[in-house]
Amino acid sequence: MKFVTAYTLFCVLAIQSVSSLPIALQNSESESVKKFFRINTYKATASSSAERLVRRQNEDATQKLDNTNDQAYYIDLEVGSNKQKVTAQLDTGSADFFLFGSSEANCGDASKADCSTYGKFDSSSSSTFKNLDGVSLKASYGSGRKAIGNVGTDNIDFDGTIVPGVTFGITTSADTVVPLLGVGYQSLSSMNYNNARYKNDGFPFALADAGVINTPAYSVSLMEHDDIDSTITFGAYDTTRFVGSLQRMPIPHQDGKLTTRIGTTLSGISISSNGDNADDLKWIAKGSQFVQLDTGSSSSNMPVEAYDYIGKTYFGNQDSSSIYHASCDSLKDHTLYFNFLGVNYPVPLTTLTSTYNGDDSQCKFDVVPSYSGTMCILGDNFLKNVYMVVDLKNNEVALGSSVGVNYSSTASPNFVEIVDSIPNANEAPNFDSAWIYSNSDTLSLVDGLN
Repeated sequence: MKFVTAYTLFCVLAIQSVSSLPIALQNSESESVKKFFRINTYKATASSSAERLVRRQNEDATQKLDNTNDQAYYIDLEVGSNKQKVTAQLDTGSADFFLFGSSEANCGDASKADCSTYGKFDSSSSSTFKNLDGVSLKASYGSGRKAIGNVGTDNIDFDGTIVPGVTFGITTSADTVVPLLGVGYQSLSSMNYNNARYKNDGFPFALADAGVINTPAYSVSLMEHDDIDSTITFGAYDTTRFVGSLQRMPIPHQDGKLTTRIGTTLSGISISSNGDNADDLKWIAKGSQFVQLDTGSSSSNMPVEAYDYIGKTYFGNQDSSSIYHASCDSLKDHTLYFNFLGVNYPVPLTTLTSTYNGDDSQCKFDVVPSYSGTMCILGDNFLKNVYMVVDLKNNEVALGSSVGVNYSSTASPNFVEIVDSIPNANEAPNFDSAWIYSNSDTLSLVDGLN
């Protein structure tokens, strides 16, 4: 089911097609079946009522981001023996997988459950559906939104690739606008069994268990321009989508607790006012802070001291709503460098902006300040500048600099299959120093900038 175009507030990415599996390739030694698939995306406009769903995770002190220019990934699915067509938002920041049910109470209200756009699933008409007695879906999100319903298993068809026995929720009372397909850690699941958390493996693990991919891993490539597809590849990564080498980094534990969020350690932020000249860097902030890498968030945030310094120094203007803004032309020569465990990744300052007050010549700083005790999130406006590989089994991410505008839309992909761990990726220089983090960790302005 394709995403309708009547919506006007912000852009989303809707997943258009999935290559069928298995993919048979010939190698130099013997013929083998490669286990991976890539999902291409296209841009469409989204519902003005469809806001970013942020889990209420008070223990993580997650801060909600501005959703004015929100983007999301959507995937078209065929579910059950009779291949019912539904659509769900793909989200690396969640493990919830739920669809609107045929008895969804709010289907008539598109501001709560937009069933006409995303479809609904009738479990009674699928001969392969199995209800999980005693298991329920009870998800709560920001702004009081929720998803409540039952839980069961059924087969999911990705354009001819069938994943059997996937666990998902079927809502009876939703106020989320869109269904979700979360690909994050299992600990983020909102499923319960007799009022206790139900152990649900999560979608990437279900793919691995079914033999569709070798291990719960995937890669994400967001492209800035509409004429180049953004992609998510389960079970492999594509070397044509980044420059240089991939650098592996730990997804750290929080104060000894199990890892719950996909992200890694940010060691500093610097800036060049000579384009992308990495030899002309001025440090803004240094330290050690966990940042979540979240495709479900359009915007990003950073420690308030760094945010204010960049806003005052390079934007210069601040309105009554505390929004920093400037002429877009004045920002073109400035490039931020985000340092992760000793590796710099260039981020043109203009990619962290959006149109100010409807004037295309004016740009606002599209970043939200974070304060002590809150977790930083780097969303789509940052992730467009990097290529990200996620390895949920080994608790690692690997980052490369996105090829960006230099990517050729006619280039043939060069997939590297992920079997046990991320292959051909180097350890970041400070890899071993970042396995544990605390919400009190932060970046501080370098001396002389206060």
